Amino acid sequence: MFNISKDLKVKIEHPSQFKQRSFIQLNPYDLQLLLFIKEHEVIARTQLYGLLTEFLDINIHRSSFSKRWDKLEEFKLIKSYTIRLDCFGTKRKILRLTKAGIDLLKELQLIPRNYNETKSTNSYDSNNWDHSLAIREMVIRGLIGSKKLIDHEIVDDTYAYQNIESLNPYIHQFYPSTVVPDWIMANLNEIVCLEANSGFERHTTIKKKIKGYINMSSYYPDLSCSVVFGIIDNSFNTREFYKYDDPIIKVVNLKKLIIKQFQGLMNSTLEIKVCTLDRIQNVLPSSFMAIPPLTAENRQNQMKLAQNHLDQLPTYPFKHEMIRNIEGILERLEETTGFRPDHVIKEVEPSTKETFLSILIMLREGDIKTLARLLAYAQSAEWQKICGNGRVYAIYKNTDELIKDIVPGKLNKNVYFSSIELLSQHGQSHHLFKRKSSTKLRGIDDFEFM
Repeated sequence: MFNISKDLKVKIEHPSQFKQRSFIQLNPYDLQLLLFIKEHEVIARTQLYGLLTEFLDINIHRSSFSKRWDKLEEFKLIKSYTIRLDCFGTKRKILRLTKAGIDLLKELQLIPRNYNETKSTNSYDSNNWDHSLAIREMVIRGLIGSKKLIDHEIVDDTYAYQNIESLNPYIHQFYPSTVVPDWIMANLNEIVCLEANSGFERHTTIKKKIKGYINMSSYYPDLSCSVVFGIIDNSFNTREFYKYDDPIIKVVNLKKLIIKQFQGLMNSTLEIKVCTLDRIQNVLPSSFMAIPPLTAENRQNQMKLAQNHLDQLPTYPFKHEMIRNIEGILERLEETTGFRPDHVIKEVEPSTKETFLSILIMLREGDIKTLARLLAYAQSAEWQKICGNGRVYAIYKNTDELIKDIVPGKLNKNVYFSSIELLSQHGQSHHLFKRKSSTKLRGIDDFEFM
């Protein structure tokens, strides 16, 4: 976020001449939030409270927070507005910085002195508040999720979450103007473009955006570029109709649409993820928090690890044999399906001595490229002319992704799901599953145990 000294404290005098002896002292966290409002222009007060408590780790009761920010408004640093989100009467209180708030940040040299607070950057739409606030919610959940990755020591702390930048795309235009994201987040050489999606955008608009993002990724070959589409759902209270809408169907439709445009995407370095807003905290951070990128080598190494775990499972019914001329088989599979599998194993049924080749595909929640590889094998039988009656193993990194990911369409009967985390727990009675649901799982009960 913003690098502000923890020792920085500012004493502000009340602007009213009748309260000249009234003061308020601002701490570094107040200044962090004021800068966040400046960057985002508008934000809901409830969103600011989540940022303070879950990202900045400040233990403050909601009522105390409200009193504190009422005080900041009394001192003319911010101004609040009550907006109406829909015809059902749903209301939300939003905040903006005042000229006095901007002048304070200039005086403290936290923003450039030539910053023009009257210049609109079009980063919000007063006719579509739910979309504008959903964008801010994606940023906040992404920041919180990144912090949790570090706290749980899942990634190297050199990718400190404090260094993540939240960039207004109308101010920081460092890419060709063929596409303007809803928002940008960056960390070191990682750029993530955010798209808040209600599920009602025209297909032509989405196709145009994807084409623009592919061009953007080719313009910056030294940077890792990703796009995350967050489908607005009722986890963030905006318009009333989202409570009765099924966001899962919207995720399915958007994934199918993007996969249809996959040829151009496959040949680019661009990564695209699609998920509901309630999963942003888990999906978005994987784009810039040093989780191993989904290169062919990393996917193959992870699937070899999954194979080793399979060998050690007491419930696994097959034995493994070495495959000769594996490179030739991989090339034939790629010619047949259009995609090279991440790994191939030769399985032997002990009682009948029947042998066949099975495919391993690594998945990551929301990721379009890994999903397209899976569907190329999970919805077709052409590859079995090469491999016999083999299986398709779809393997996630952890079990939470396994349960929460949305896989569109019906799959063949020989498709099995698991996670490396689950396969490593040899004492479990079940490790491989089939999906009963063709989309999102509601929990482990939606699996058919194998």
